[in-house]
Amino acid sequence: METASPSEPRGLTRLVGEPGTALTLSWAALLGFFGRSIIDFRYVYPDEIPDLASNAVALAVYVAILGGWIAALIALAGGRRSGGIAGLGFAFLPILLAASTAAVFCPTPCATAAPLADITNWVCLALGVLSAVSLVAYLRSGRTSAAVGSGSEG
Repeated sequence: METASPSEPRGLTRLVGEPGTALTLSWAALLGFFGRSIIDFRYVYPDEIPDLASNAVALAVYVAILGGWIAALIALAGGRRSGGIAGLGFAFLPILLAASTAAVFCPTPCATAAPLADITNWVCLALGVLSAVSLVAYLRSGRTSAAVGSGSEG
């Protein structure tokens, strides 16, 4: 029976830092951010940004963020540490967006698209935090490969 050395994390700490966990939680955070952006473009931006040109710029920014995030997660899945670092940066987007919304723009209960806006806001925050914690644990573990389903270490 294998036992972990005193310096190796065990239990939940080890699970959080697993490459597959970090990748899964990062994809979940991305999907939460995407869902949140759909709510924003449907219910918030038509009132806040009424002209078409500004909406097009906002949409281009969201597409660039999502594209960069997907590229980072593909790199992470391919075993690149840089993908984990970039993914960690992207994980802070839903955290900052949700925290600022809850604190400043539309505190719970939010009248805009109630209760959907509140649900997506808090889910987005939770997934962002879980993703960030998992990515930090993965990056601190010193593993060089996050390749999913490779079946062998290399």
